[in-house]
Amino acid sequence: HAQNRKAIKALLISGVLTVIIGGVSEPIEFLFLFVSPLLFVFHAFMNGFANMVLPYMGVKMGFTGDLIQFISFGVLRGTRTGWPIAVCVEVAYFFIYY
Repeated sequence: HAQNRKAIKALLISGVLTVIIGGVSEPIEFLFLFVSPLLFVFHAFMNGFANMVLPYMGVKMGFTGDLIQFISFGVLRGTRTGWPIAVCVEVAYFFIYY
């Protein structure tokens, strides 16, 4: 409903910021699960596939998906962690998802 858009928008923005900063993705994943189970299955497959493929591509960083860990365990440790490859994969994932 149109009257709920502002409240839902605020919830989604806070959920996305929580994912980006803190790496806690459960609010968004539960949204996928309840709104579109097929989208949740696609997301789970793509997430698992990325976690399987990135080590084979030379990415060597402990990473849960938040910005703070990406900077501290990836960028600040230099290119030996493979963080530029992870960025390229994430750009590709952006286009696959959207």
